[in-house]
Amino acid sequence: MTITPFAVCFAGQQSYALQDDQVYLQAELSLPTSGACSPLALQLWAKREDDAAITIKLAELPVLASSPDGSGLMTVQGYAPLSLPAGGFSYVLSLLVVEMGGPGLIEHDQILFPSPTVFDLPQLTGTVSAELLDGEIRLTVPGVFNPRPDGSLSGSLSVALWALPQPYQGGAFTGVLLGHHDLGQLAGQAALAEQVVTLPLALELEGEWELTAMLREWTGGGLLTRDYQTLPVVMPVAATAESETALPVKAEAEVAAVNVSTTAPEQAEADVPVKKARVSINTASLEALATVKGVGAKLAAAIVAGRPYAALTDLLKVKGMGAKLLAKLEKLLGL
Repeated sequence: MTITPFAVCFAGQQSYALQDDQVYLQAELSLPTSGACSPLALQLWAKREDDAAITIKLAELPVLASSPDGSGLMTVQGYAPLSLPAGGFSYVLSLLVVEMGGPGLIEHDQILFPSPTVFDLPQLTGTVSAELLDGEIRLTVPGVFNPRPDGSLSGSLSVALWALPQPYQGGAFTGVLLGHHDLGQLAGQAALAEQVVTLPLALELEGEWELTAMLREWTGGGLLTRDYQTLPVVMPVAATAESETALPVKAEAEVAAVNVSTTAPEQAEADVPVKKARVSINTASLEALATVKGVGAKLAAAIVAGRPYAALTDLLKVKGMGAKLLAKLEKLLGL
């Protein structure tokens, strides 16, 4: 982000108010008396107290075009979607006014809210543990607590087990969902007792993976991660020489980025044998796609990452797929 001399700066009082998954931002801006700038926006950022290298943008509110009053001031206020970081850490928040035009963001001014903030999000209590059994994983969750005010009901909660190529620090991530268990809703100031969940281990993952337990909540903005723990468990390693369906090692994996529209493996079980019918590029599991002759594990992961597709020709946008290869696969793949 480029920092420029303060052509636009904060004046008067600025504030924010967190309301579930929205934030109300209010600021007074002092605008230059001459010249023009590109559209502006207010941005709310959070920096972790225990690790200043971790900074997260929580919200952005566009500044609608308006003329300043006679004193050269303009008041900006309104609601913006809020993206809260998972994990229950303490953060220091700051408010920025930025210019949106040009090759990158231009920061005009910022103010710091010095009081540390801990967000009221459903959280895991105690240490989650996992035990590898014969073909399955037994996950023990000591408990779940909703720190929100009494009477504030959570969205539907679930605990999910993910294999990630690198440690999770909150926000967007890539990985393979190994399984999940629904917990229902939880009232504010209420807690769930210990949960023991047994999940089938459907995949053997080649290479090194971080096994991560996530507490997720269904909200108006989709399924969001609220808390997480990295587990000290080593995933089993596939026999690479004989298994084309094993996922690639961490350096080569191109798996789907997690967002509210990601299709979990257990939701896509309608896999069809390759030689009997076409394999769906929208619903087949990564393992089933990888068994298609000419696809393999790496390209299968890239196909999953690009879902959904409206036509087979959309696969030409996938890295590693060319026109000649697609022509060979047309009889093997379908929507």
